[in-house]
Amino acid sequence: MTNTMIQGRPYEPQVRTLMKDFGDRPRGTELTHEEIAAAVGEKPRSHRYRCLVQSWRRRLLKEKCIALLSVREVGYRFALPDEQVRHGAGRVGAGIKQMRRGFTCVDYTPAAELSTPMREAQLHIITTGRELLRSAAGKHKEMNIKIGATKALPNGKE
Repeated sequence: MTNTMIQGRPYEPQVRTLMKDFGDRPRGTELTHEEIAAAVGEKPRSHRYRCLVQSWRRRLLKEKCIALLSVREVGYRFALPDEQVRHGAGRVGAGIKQMRRGFTCVDYTPAAELSTPMREAQLHIITTGRELLRSAAGKHKEMNIKIGATKALPNGKE
């Protein structure tokens, strides 16, 4: 685990505090910016506060598979199961978009300017990448069709 610094101070102890204090809340629970800031001893909405919360959100998703969603003007909410699936589908779509950008970057590199090993690597990436991307994009479209039918918000608004 890295001990990254924000404003000259390590943030790991404060992220651990957030995991300990709020990590086991039930899904749907809302936390205000003030509650979170008080737990870590920072000013709400300060740069350090935002960095700490982003780090905590990543850790919560990585270690407990729980998305922490932003609630405008309030704070954050532990994702409900339907929201969690929607959040995951969005991350899959973003990953496919990143793959597409990477393959495009490799594809548009002039092969004549590459060394022989890199030209072979380029050809391999392009041929296998197209198949991989085509398959992933097709499956993602199917997934969006199934998710799209259930996009009602938790409070009943459409």
